Amino acid sequence: SFHHGLTIHGSFENNSPRPRRAAVVNAFLDGTKSDQDEPMLAGTEPIPVGSPMGGTFYPMLKETAY
Repeated sequence: SFHHGLTIHGSFENNSPRPRRAAVVNAFLDGTKSDQDEPMLAGTEPIPVGSPMGGTFYPMLKETAY
């Protein structure tokens, strides 16, 4: 499903013998800056407070020509 990040949502218990597959995509506007010095995801490099988000784990999805 696609929904706003603040939407309360969930799914029913997985009663099958197989693990449930999932994919998560978080997107934010170009120019968004980090608000913490800790890594945002385990195993990633921290982005210092005030620095623009970017890099391997936070790529630009589409370059726009102005």
